[in-house]
Amino acid sequence: MNEYLKTLLFLVVLTLKLFVPFYAFGGSIYENGLKNYIKNDLKKFLFMKEKKKVEPLLVIDSENNITDINTERKILIINFWATWCAPCKKEMPSLNSLAKKFERKRIEVLTIASGRNSISHIKDFFEKNKIDELPEYRDPLGKAAITYGVIALPTTVIVGPKGQEVGRILGDIDWQKEEVYEFFNALLKIENL
Repeated sequence: MNEYLKTLLFLVVLTLKLFVPFYAFGGSIYENGLKNYIKNDLKKFLFMKEKKKVEPLLVIDSENNITDINTERKILIINFWATWCAPCKKEMPSLNSLAKKFERKRIEVLTIASGRNSISHIKDFFEKNKIDELPEYRDPLGKAAITYGVIALPTTVIVGPKGQEVGRILGDIDWQKEEVYEFFNALLKIENL
């Protein structure tokens, strides 16, 4: 078998292994309630195929303290990003707008700078772009990103109030579009929040 075919086979197997737990439309526990809201940017949304409780989330806050994020009791929108990532930086102002749209006790948007991101670069970016509703969490060794199966930045993981992953979005989207608000309002109804 030549090198090209071996490489192609490896990439196909790797892709299947990475995305087996996800399914874009069918088989999701949330599919029936949310499929009508999947349009435009939300077509990137990958529903979880099965119920899966997420791992505890440990991050470092802006004061350099280790913080344990409670992944239950409300919907979490966990965005893994980096200061060097152009698509990450592009979507951050719209994530900030999304955070302002919902009560934090029902839906909370968390941003986690994964990998090598200096505190000063994060603070400068947040100040320059008037990001005032999002936390400045860091994951300097990428442990949280690895635990959550993040393979590219940005990746946004949606977690329900029982601590189970609803699904995720790979890549950037505009979070301040009406269909995004409708999606999360529908999710709030499904979860009785």
